[in-house]
Amino acid sequence: MSDTLITTLLDGKPRSFKTGYTLYDPNEEKDVDVGNVEVQIKRDPTDDNNYRLHLGGKRVFQWFREKWQSLKQTVRRGFGIR
Repeated sequence: MSDTLITTLLDGKPRSFKTGYTLYDPNEEKDVDVGNVEVQIKRDPTDDNNYRLHLGGKRVFQWFREKWQSLKQTVRRGFGIR
């Protein structure tokens, strides 16, 4: 993300990325499409000095985890793996 985009998100208002915009998932070591997903930076409820990135209303790591699980299920069904 660019510094300008981060600064814009720090106002706390939800925004959406354009279709085709990707963010890098370091756990899976690949880019993930976040187009048409609501993006918002919120204060950490346990520490006012920290902020958390939310995608689709969920913390970014939870959102990536759910996308990964969904992809794995789709691949399993496609190959008939249980």
